[in-house]
Amino acid sequence: MTRGKKVCKILKEIRQQIAVMLLIIATTFAACTTLQYGGYKQSNVTISKMERGENDAAEEELIMIVEKTPEYPGGDEARLKFIQDNFVYPEEAKEKQIEGTVYVGFTVEKDGSISDIKVLRGIGGGCDEEAVRIISMMPNWKPAQQRGKEVRVIYSMPIRFKLNDK
Repeated sequence: MTRGKKVCKILKEIRQQIAVMLLIIATTFAACTTLQYGGYKQSNVTISKMERGENDAAEEELIMIVEKTPEYPGGDEARLKFIQDNFVYPEEAKEKQIEGTVYVGFTVEKDGSISDIKVLRGIGGGCDEEAVRIISMMPNWKPAQQRGKEVRVIYSMPIRFKLNDK
């Protein structure tokens, strides 16, 4: 192989590695903006501690990335079972054949309670309201921890709406 071909081969490998690194950086950036509710169209479907008359929640520090994330009691399987057991497909969505994923964001408080429920990306047809209803019914979570102390943290979760094919 000639020296010119070796250089071209090396440059081609370098370009491929740069492309992979850029893809990793872009993916990481997308994940970070998701945590911050960035890039999503927000709906007016919300339930917050402020609306329930609890003013002290607004003055607490809100953390997005923590050492120990909050956990649903019983883990992910229990969380999925809770959603499945309480899920009611909205009639309007059935009639209009609406399917998709509603992304819901909320705050897990220091005591594990859930507040500030927001639809980050909705699909309409009553599905957004149903997703908020399900989240608002959840029991207290195990709170997030930072440096051994319970902290408030933002959490987001997808809820999928799919009609059964008969």
